[in-house]
Formats: sequence, C-alpha cells, structure tokens
Amino acid sequence: MQTKFLFFLVLAASIGVIAYMQMTPKAMKTPRSADQQLFPKLCGVNLSGAEFGEKNLPGLINTDFLYATASAQNEYFAQQNLRIIRIPFRWERIQPQAFGELSSENLAGLKSMVASAKAHNQLVILDLHNYGRYYNTPLTVAQAKQLADVWKKLALQFRDDDAIFGYELMNEPHDLPEGGAGWAKIVQATVTEIRTVDSETPILVPGYDWQHPNRWPEENAQLNIVDPSNKLLYAAHQYFDQDFSGRYTQPFVDVEKTSQQVIADLQPFVEWLAERNAQGILTEIGTPSDKKSLAILDNYLENLITKPEIVGVVLWSAGPWWGDYPLRVDPSTTGIAAQLKALQPYCLTSITN
Repeated sequence: MQTKFLFFLVLAASIGVIAYMQMTPKAMKTPRSADQQLFPKLCGVNLSGAEFGEKNLPGLINTDFLYATASAQNEYFAQQNLRIIRIPFRWERIQPQAFGELSSENLAGLKSMVASAKAHNQLVILDLHNYGRYYNTPLTVAQAKQLADVWKKLALQFRDDDAIFGYELMNEPHDLPEGGAGWAKIVQATVTEIRTVDSETPILVPGYDWQHPNRWPEENAQLNIVDPSNKLLYAAHQYFDQDFSGRYTQPFVDVEKTSQQVIADLQPFVEWLAERNAQGILTEIGTPSDKKSLAILDNYLENLITKPEIVGVVLWSAGPWWGDYPLRVDPSTTGIAAQLKALQPYCLTSITN
C-alpha cells in the first residue's frame, strides 16, 4: 500500500478502528472496560542537528550543524516502535536566498535522512525550524510568497517519496507583526501553492504563538485553512514546565496538581479540533527523566490516549550533538531512555498493512 494512502489508514487507526487490533499484548497497559478502550498513537522522535548553529546562517555543514544520517539511530528507534522521524532543518540552509534554488548540499543531507528512515519502515515529517522568520526577520503577509516558494520547491523534491509523512510548514511561529491573523494568511498562501504541485502529501499546520495547545483557540481564531486535498493535520507542542519552554529550570513540586494542569493545558487544542472535525498531532513533547517528571508524563499520556482528535506524539529529542541535554532520548549504555519507556505503552506497534 502506498504510504500516502496508508497515512489515512493510520488516521483511522488512531481512533481505534484498526490500531486496537494491531496492538501486541506487551504494548497494552491495564485492560479497560468497553467504554474506556485505548486509542494507540503513532509515536516518533525528533532527530536534531540540521537546525543547530542558528547564530551562524547559513553556516557550515558538519561544523555549525549536521544531518543525522547514521542508520543505527533509525534502527534503534524503529525497534522501540518510534515510527515517525521529525527532521528539523533551517530555511536559510535549504534555500540561502529567497526565491532561489535549493542548496544541493543541504537537499542531499535531507534526502539521506529520509532514506535512512525509509530503510527502517519509518515515516518522516519535514520541519522548517524557523519560528516564523527568515534570516531572523519575522514574516509578514507581504512575504507569504517566500514561504510558499520554498515549500513548493521542497514538495517538488519529495512528493513522490512514500516515506514522507507530511510537511510541517514552520516550527513555533511567534511574535509576528500581524499576529495570528497574519499567520493564517501566510499558511493559506503556502498550502495553496503546495497543492499546485502535490495533492497527496499531508500538510502539518503549526499554530501561532509557539504552537502552545492551551492558547490555541484565541491565538488561532482565524486559522481556518482550506485544503483542496483535505489532508491537513494541526501541529501543537507541549512542555510541562511553568513557562512551557521545555527548559525545565524549576523542578516540579506537586505531581498531582501539575498533572492536572498539563492535562488541562491540552484541552483547548482538543476542543478546537473537535469543533472543526479536524485532527492534530503533537510534534514536540519532552520532559526530563526524574521520577516526578515521568509521573506527570505518564498521567498526561493516560489522558492523551483517549483523545481521537490526536493521531500521534513525537518526542523531543534525539541527535548526536545533544551531549548531556536532559531531554535527550538517544541510545545509551545505561539502557532505553526513561521518557521513551513511558511513551511505548501508548504506541502503535506497526504502521504497515
């Protein structure tokens, strides 16, 4: 089965139609009653490196940034049922000049990462990791054609690759001159342009204001995107620290209270999706590996698993240059990362037909 069609099979699976039958016993948690069935999710991991060195743009490959192409990484995560690989990369590297040609060197790096994922039966999210900016200048509606241009050119390169899960148009747009209303117009122009060359690949639409789920309705009141192919997913990010940044500079002090808070923070996004009969995905979620943080993560996933509006969750983050980063989930001599272990019971065990 072609992956582009398989994607929609997976959407059906996410609401229990197919996925529940595919789950193996060890992927199940405590059995539920008939009205509490699990809705297993597509699970994945961010594979970082190509977005590094943001102070040096475009920068030098393998000095300021890298493409994490090692096949062993993909093999490891595939073994852990992480079937989605999100690849963050910088616009200024893939297209050094607005409306210019794509960089052959950087395109080769992206394609190598996609090929490695494909070899391990994984699907790829291409993530333009630019925060609503190009060379650090915030986008305006007048510059919408710039974003549309780079995505049209990327779509021409990747539209026939059945390893592509979807195009995530931008990472965490925020503080733009025209706010969420302007962002909605930029997105619409970009979706429209992509569809002139690619009618099949799903498009992941990020919410304005850092993709926060708790502020999604008010910040994205005009994010009513029209897709002639009707293949949109809305992409949110959620971290559990007080400022939602993922820096975790302050420890958790009350697991139960904080669990309730982060679950409540997700709900506005879920309700927004439900009102539109739309579906979403969490393309970044991350937490440290201490016991309190893991308890919050498990409680959060217990709630998430009941939400048919959410089709998947992607951990932040992995990659060879992270060092001792506390959210890192790479292979380790000490065993599987605790965050990954917490996620596994909620994941689809297969995305093949």
